[in-house]
Amino acid sequence: MKIVSQENQGVSSTRNLGIENSSSDLIAFLDADDEWKPGFLKAILSLRKRYPDAGAYGTSYEILLRGGRVYHPKFGRIPYGWEGILSSYFRASFGLHVLHTSAVVIPKRIFEEVGGFPIGEKLGEDLDMWLRIALRFPIAYSNVEQSVYHQDAGNRTDVLPVSVDRLPYLKRAEQALRSGILPENIRDDLIEYVATRKIGYAIGFILKSNHKVGRKILEEIETKRFASRKKLWLMLSYIPTIFLGGLRSGKRYIVSFIDSGKKKLF
Repeated sequence: MKIVSQENQGVSSTRNLGIENSSSDLIAFLDADDEWKPGFLKAILSLRKRYPDAGAYGTSYEILLRGGRVYHPKFGRIPYGWEGILSSYFRASFGLHVLHTSAVVIPKRIFEEVGGFPIGEKLGEDLDMWLRIALRFPIAYSNVEQSVYHQDAGNRTDVLPVSVDRLPYLKRAEQALRSGILPENIRDDLIEYVATRKIGYAIGFILKSNHKVGRKILEEIETKRFASRKKLWLMLSYIPTIFLGGLRSGKRYIVSFIDSGKKKLF
């Protein structure tokens, strides 16, 4: 075991330092009080053996909510127990993100190709990394919960960005869409992925009484798949927050945009 120390320079700097000093071919992360279940490493190594060219290896995870309740995420229509290469990381992440920092392992060579975690960002630095990898490499995945994400750990809260447009992963996504080089299927899924993320932030602003900001975000969103949800929240954005009180407790709703359509979602 090798321990590397530095002054607190943020989570991205710390992760990048660890990656730089690692002598392993595979890089894993375990944040705060998060846990790996006994089968996590075995599942990852099995994926690695079957899909050596993948850019990331991930498993499903359970979320330990405040008060000790456990939430079991569902990712698109991926059946429980399924393993393989995701046909679309972005489509699988229309709801909660299919990859989580404490449930993913990445070959060191991938960081050498896509770069490290963005320095100086307080939100979405991990999502930026997953996006960069997914744009260039296949993602191997096991839909068996092998990790536990402690929502309360490290004082994790529902933090909203100062500006949605400044989030690194959304900026990166917009740049990729403007590049004109994405295959049509990836481009379509990425457009809707960006839409789900922005709708989620817009809902957050509306439920925190910042209706004007939430409404502006919604008005600028491009989406076909989630058009009805966009319209619904545009209407709700004109209702005083006090009358939306019943929605404030449903925090998972803010980020849960699982499509009910019949199209394959992974």
